[in-house]
Amino acid sequence: MNDIGIVKYWINSESNSLDSEWIYAVGDTVYLGTGITESEKISSYEGDYKVTYFDEDKKPYLHFDMKVVKQDSHYVVEWSNNGKLQFLGVGQVHDNSLYVGWRKVV
Repeated sequence: MNDIGIVKYWINSESNSLDSEWIYAVGDTVYLGTGITESEKISSYEGDYKVTYFDEDKKPYLHFDMKVVKQDSHYVVEWSNNGKLQFLGVGQVHDNSLYVGWRKVV
């Protein structure tokens, strides 16, 4: 296995954010943590966000611009830094959460 990850997003209406839990494997090393995305008003998964991911110790780990686009019955998600695409994912909503599988863009 080269690199692969999955993230679960859910809308937190109290904090107006998308909260998340993620896991990412690179070779034999596995990373996991949480995340929070910010936007002016979150009413659906689709949109442009600023996202901060935290490691297992709850320390800020990574920051990205995230774009979520609905296409038919699925979503395409892009994570970028300084306008450069870093990760690409695809996902679906199940039980009021958006599940996205993703990997690093080469």
